[in-house]
This record gives sequence, C-alpha cells and structure tokens, in this order.
Amino acid sequence: MRSPVHPYHYKKGNRSPTLTRTRARAIQIGILMLALVYPVTTVAYGPGVHLREAQQYAASFPDWATDELLPYLYLGAFFPDIQSAGVDLGINTHNKGLADTLMALAETPWQTAFAAGYRLHIASDTAAQVFYIPWLTAQSGLFAVNLFADATLPVEADNELLIEGFGDFHSGTLDLFVDLVWDFVITEQMDLDPVLLFYLGALQTYLGPPFDFTTAQLQLETFRTQLKNQLGAFSPDGLKSIIAAAKAMSLKEFLAVVSSGALNGLLSSVPNAQGKSLVADPAEVTRLMAHPVGATPGEFFAAYDTHFTALGAQIANDPGFADWPSYHAKTIQSGILQSLTMGAPYYAHRADVLLYDAHWSQAPNPVDSDNPPPTITAWSELFLARGAPQTVVLEVWADPPLVNKGPKVLVAQTTALVTPAPARTVLSLTFDPAPYVTEASAFDMTWRFAGDPWPFLSTDYDHLASVSLAPVYKPPYVPLYGQFPPRIVISHSGPLLKDGSIRGHVTADSYHGITATVNVLGQAETTIVTNVGGAFVIEPVTPGNVLLTAAAPGFVEAELAVTVVAQQLTVVHLPLTPIPTVNTAPGCCGDPNNPDMPWLADGTWIPVHVSVAHFPITPARVELGAAPVQSEPTWVNATDESLLVRAVPTVADGMQVIVFARADGGPIAATAPVGVDSSPPPLPTLEIQEKGCPEQVDITLWGTDPHSPIVERQVRVVGHDWVSAPATLVVPTPGSQLEGRIRNAAGLWSQSTRVQICIAVPEPTPDTTSEPHDTEADATMDSSGNTPTDFASEQPELGSDDDHDNYEIGGRIETDKSASAHKKTAGGCSTAANTNPLAVIVGLSLWLAILLAWRSCCVTTSRRRSSR
Repeated sequence: MRSPVHPYHYKKGNRSPTLTRTRARAIQIGILMLALVYPVTTVAYGPGVHLREAQQYAASFPDWATDELLPYLYLGAFFPDIQSAGVDLGINTHNKGLADTLMALAETPWQTAFAAGYRLHIASDTAAQVFYIPWLTAQSGLFAVNLFADATLPVEADNELLIEGFGDFHSGTLDLFVDLVWDFVITEQMDLDPVLLFYLGALQTYLGPPFDFTTAQLQLETFRTQLKNQLGAFSPDGLKSIIAAAKAMSLKEFLAVVSSGALNGLLSSVPNAQGKSLVADPAEVTRLMAHPVGATPGEFFAAYDTHFTALGAQIANDPGFADWPSYHAKTIQSGILQSLTMGAPYYAHRADVLLYDAHWSQAPNPVDSDNPPPTITAWSELFLARGAPQTVVLEVWADPPLVNKGPKVLVAQTTALVTPAPARTVLSLTFDPAPYVTEASAFDMTWRFAGDPWPFLSTDYDHLASVSLAPVYKPPYVPLYGQFPPRIVISHSGPLLKDGSIRGHVTADSYHGITATVNVLGQAETTIVTNVGGAFVIEPVTPGNVLLTAAAPGFVEAELAVTVVAQQLTVVHLPLTPIPTVNTAPGCCGDPNNPDMPWLADGTWIPVHVSVAHFPITPARVELGAAPVQSEPTWVNATDESLLVRAVPTVADGMQVIVFARADGGPIAATAPVGVDSSPPPLPTLEIQEKGCPEQVDITLWGTDPHSPIVERQVRVVGHDWVSAPATLVVPTPGSQLEGRIRNAAGLWSQSTRVQICIAVPEPTPDTTSEPHDTEADATMDSSGNTPTDFASEQPELGSDDDHDNYEIGGRIETDKSASAHKKTAGGCSTAANTNPLAVIVGLSLWLAILLAWRSCCVTTSRRRSSR
C-alpha cells in the first residue's frame, strides 16, 4: 500500500481533449448534480463553499498549509456529504460525536488534518442552516420558495436548495473540488485507501458492535469505482470550463437544468419528491427573477462574504463546539415568516434575531371557552444571528373575531436580553386565560425589540397575510401556518359561535391574496370585506347549505357551495379568475410616442401589455391573438419571456386589426381597432428661404402619408443634430447640405430629402508676372494665396449618409467652379434659388473681358521673347 502522504501540487492539467457539445452538456449537468444533490439531501452547503471555508481555515493555521496536509484537510471538509451520494453507513454522517471520535483517534498529521476538515464541515453546516439561510431569507424578503410545480418539499427545503445550491456557484471553490476528485479517485496520485480505513475505524468505534465494517467498506469501494468510471473519460480542465460557464448561468437557466429531468433519479431520497418530475414552477421563476436572488445574484450572495464567511471556522474552533445549535428546521421557518414582515403593515423588520422554537404549554389547542385551563404558558427560545445583544419583549394578545374586529387586548408580557449563539435565550410567561376566552377567538404571541412599538414576528397569520403579493396560501405554507410559531385557538359553544363559522381566503390565483367582498347567501345573508391579504372570518353562520360569493375589481365573481356544521369551523378557499386589460406596448401599432417598435405587416411579433386591476399577471397564464376587424383570432400561449402575439400574416396598409387577450381561459379583452401602416411616408419637400450666406436659412418641410398621419417633421444641417421643422438653421460653411425627414403614426421615417445651399466661388486674382500661369491653378487660389478646400471633395456620394442608407438630392446645384451662378460678390452669395439674371450677365462679361485681356498680354509678351 502506498504511503498516504504525498506532495500536493495544483496541476494545470495535461489532458484537454476537445469536448463535443453533447458531452459538455452532460458534464455541465453532472456538475449541477453534484452541486444540487448535496444541499437537497443533506440540507447543507455544497462542496464549493465547504472547500472555500477550508482554505480560509488553513490560512488561520499555518501548520495545515503544507502540500502534505492540505489535501486531507480539504478531503475531510466535504467528506460528510458522502451520505448524499447514496452511501448508507447506518448513521447520519453529519454527526458531532463522529467528528470528535475522528479527532480522538487521529495519530498522524494527515489523520488530524482529515478530522479537522470533517469537524469544520459540520460547523459550516450549522453556520448555513441556523444563521446564513434564515438571516438572508429574512432580510431579503425572499418569502417561502416553491421551486417545483410537481413536488411539495418541506417548507424550508426549497429555500435551502436555492441559497445553498445556486449560491455554491457564486460563493464556492468548485475547481478545487475537481482537483481533489481527480487526485484521490481518478489518477490516484493521492492514496484514498488509508483514509477510508481510518474513517471506517472511527465509525466502528463510535457505533459499536451494530456497525457492519465489511458492508460499509463495500459501499465505499463501489461508490469510488462508479465515480471513476463516470468521470475518468474527461479532463479536469474540461470540467473546470463547464464550472466557469455554470457560474455565469442565470437563475432561470439553473432551474431549466433542474427541469430537464436530469436530477430526478438523484433526488429520490428527498422527502415527497419520490417519483415526481421536478419541473420549475414558471410563476415562481418569474417572481424570483425579479427578486435580487435572480436579478443580481452576485450582490445577493455577497452577504455570505460580508457576514458569514468566517463563522464556520469560529464554531469549529470553539471549545464548546458541541453546544452550538444543530440543524433546526424551525429556524429557517422563522426566517421565512420574518421575510413577510418586510411588506406587512405594523411590523418592524429585524432580520438579526431568529426564533429557534416556540410553543404553548399546559393548554390544549384549541382551548374550550367553557372549560379553559387554569393557566397557559407561552414559551419561546431566541438567539441573534449577528450583532450586539438586544432586549426583546414577548407579549401575549387576545385576538377578537374578525367579524366584529376591535383592538387586540394585551394579556401579559416579559423581557429578556437576547445574545448571539451559541447561547439561546428563553422568553416565557404564564397567564390566566379565563378573563379573555369569552370574547376572544385566539391568543397570539408577538416578539419585538424594547423601545420599538411594532413586532418583528407574530403568530397572527391573518396579519402576515396582509402582504397581498406574498404567496402565503401556497402549499408549502399550509403545514407551516398555525403550527410554527403556533397560535392557540379558542373554541366557543356559547353565543359567539353558537351555530358555525366560516374562515377562508380569496386569492387572485391559487395562492396570492387579494382584497375582495365576500357574501354568504342562504338562510341569512352576510357581507364582509377581506383584509388586503384576502383573509376573512364569518361568524356566526346558521348551520346548513350556503352559497359564498367573492368579487373584486378586474376578476370574475367566484361562487362556492358550503355546508356549515354547528359549532364547527369551515375553512374555504376562493380563487378568482382575472379579467385582463390588454394594450399594445409603447412603440407598437401606430403609437406616435416611440419610433423604435413599428408594427410591420410581415408577421412581426407584437409586444402587448396585459394586466388585471391592482394585480400583476404572469405571461404563463395568458393567451393572445390578433385578427382583422370582424374576424376570429387564432389563440397562442404567451411565452414566459414576454407577452407577444404574432401579427396577422395577410395584413395590408390601411387594414384595421384588433389584439385580444384572456387569462386562465376567462373573459376576452381586446384593444380598440388599430390601423396598420407598414410603409414609410413618401419623400418630403424642403422649402428654403436664405437670409444671408453663410449665416441663416429658414426651412419648412412638407409631406403626407396616405395611411396614417404625419406626427413629426425634422430638419438639420448634415452632420449636426436633428431639430423639429419648421426651423431657422445656421449654415456653418459654404456648400453645406440640408436634409429633412417625416415620421408617420406607425413610427416609420421617410427617406431623407437633401438640398445643397450657399455654394460660393472666389474671385480670381490675376498674376502680373510675365511667367505663364495655369488657369485651373489660379482658379483655386483665394486672395491670401491659400488653396481653399475643394467643395466637391466634401460632398457625400449619392446614396450615402451618416445615418441613412438612401436619400435623394432635391434642388441640386452643379458644382462646376466656372459656372457664373456661383460668382461671389460683395453683396453675398448667388445660388440657383435667388440669382439675379442681370448680375449674372454683367459678371460674366467682366470675367470674359479680364480673361481676354490677360491672354492678349501673355501672347504678346511670349511672341516678343521668341522674336528676340
């Protein structure tokens, strides 16, 4: 057997075969499996975060930071999750006693390093489950996450899966995980056999004779062989590239991999998930993508670095390691309930304090108003996730029935100083219920900081349900509400509930509460308005069959037949079907306010706004259609990306089209008829009046469209900003070009009409020397002897423009420098638009006279020289 101590080098990898798309996808899903299966089945951090914490732990202890010991510290830091991979060793491997046994049996440095990493793993799970997840849930308003439409996991499981699984890519060190698997399993550069024997020996010592050493060893060897066969064909660099891509995945992409079905077999050990297809809930994905966890995940998970990155090491190094709280589902449930208080009225949002447990003692639930117990004790246990100690007040309130809701009555209160864990503070009080049970419907606990009038948590679920968009009636909440923290209900046999009662909620879908009017129709009619979360109680109600109706603006009235039983509470749920309002999105379909989204007649997708009164509606619940007036639409399902409907393929300019929408198969909503205009306006006409060159010109722009009105006219000097027409523009240089364009109600711009103005030609200066001169060269010289910029070289070619592909030149003036129409005079600039004919004739005559005189002079001089 090889020595277990080997130098540990971080290898760059010498094998990097080209991966096909299929194989790369398979690897990506495999990595996701590893990241997801750990937190789901063990409710813990993934391997990336555990290894990152091990790196930080080693940095605090130089003795561990050696090539010989680091790999064993890292191996121990994720080894407890071997249970998540399906290896059943007859014990929950996340066991503090087992970690202490490993440390006690360690005789060599590598064994001590492995045991230290194992202990750190359990400490880090405590930091995650008891502190990080509930605190982050509470402070971010995450609510109860329900990722999968077809599986009802425990209420806390989805929150952990989201924060730990998705967060592992943002906060973890998965590259190191790949290196360790390669060195210990694939290439066997590190010998795993001594580690397994050491671990099995600790299990045998801790569990005693019931432990089957041989069976456990066979399970570990089988798992190692399977892992080697599955990953041996690939390279570590290939896996790391997939991890890098996975880190860039959005939450939506992350859940799409889960929904692919690749994880269904691996998640068979998850409670309530056996045999179910774990398909992401589209409505929940939409909600989470708008939440910071989906919108800005990097910032969301930065809370780990800011507040909790060193907590695992702190717990592991504490001599009182065993006293730290272990995994406790109620802590995460406390964080979920506190997240609701971010939007609930009359609540203070204090995420730092967490409720570890709460219950009522010495009392049945419900309490009989005719025979109440002599005393009831309200008991709770709290701790701080972070921050300085705080004085917390526990109060018990008597809650009157909603039907004649009055102020709550304070029954009793107590205070205590709550400190950070591992210590937990117990707040409890005992009271006599007799004075309150006759009129009250329930007893509630509330917790608040001293000096703060509003509680940070309460057992009054109707109050928490006042957050209208909180999914408080979603299936995961059902086992939570009324159980933790518990409300104690008072049952009445007297006049308060001498007949029966109805308690329920009205929702805008299957679980979002909404304010509604509820009517009871039957032997006696009653009307009540729910709270903003949709909760209501109607009491007393005469026993028998009654009809409940619920109505809210923007929804179809719901009906429900109910049988009321004497002295019993009937619980109901009234989901409403929305009546949508539909409008085409800005820039679509003739909207003059946005030119960026014209509706074309070639089947372009049309963006649509669909909503219901006071409540957003997800695209997955919407069907859309479009059709010409007096035609039936073809319905299509809206995508989860946006609300889009395809235009009618046969539309033509001038046709009237209607866009339709309906939600949940309910009533149809429609837009007003929209005129179709798919072609741009004809070329406009520019009318120019010069006021001096090169100073100013007045411009007016004319144009019409046969199918829709012209809503905007713009002009400019080419190369400058557009301005609304009519306008007065400053001409910057002679020979500048002006252009104009118009836009119709469909948002389509015409092509540009261009005009050149102020084209000036300088007067020539005759050369008095006796040398012959080039006439063309002289024509380009100004009075200072400089050569002006050639006007023609500045003009864009026909068919080009700085921001348009096509244009026509109207009123173009030739640029021939010999044209008399361009003669510059003291009075200004002559153009084709306003040239004086007499001035042209006089100027031309003068020019010819000078030219003839010059030629005569030059010819005579030349002949004289020749004769000499």
